[in-house]
Amino acid sequence: MAEDKTLTGCLDSFKVEGQALSDIEVYRMAAQYFFPDAVIEHRMEIKLPNSQTSAKILDLRFEDLFGGGI
Repeated sequence: MAEDKTLTGCLDSFKVEGQALSDIEVYRMAAQYFFPDAVIEHRMEIKLPNSQTSAKILDLRFEDLFGGGI
């Protein structure tokens, strides 16, 4: 971690005008500010009641849906 970096500096680096940022993008930016080689991954699970599933697990990543890395 770059010890000379501060939370204020991190927040100042987020100034993106005219755009909204997703939570995961903010986490990535913050992690990369303090740890330039950091990788943040996000996983979401949707759990359906047993009556609505065939007991199969569908494991998709964002990249699987839209291709490539972000």
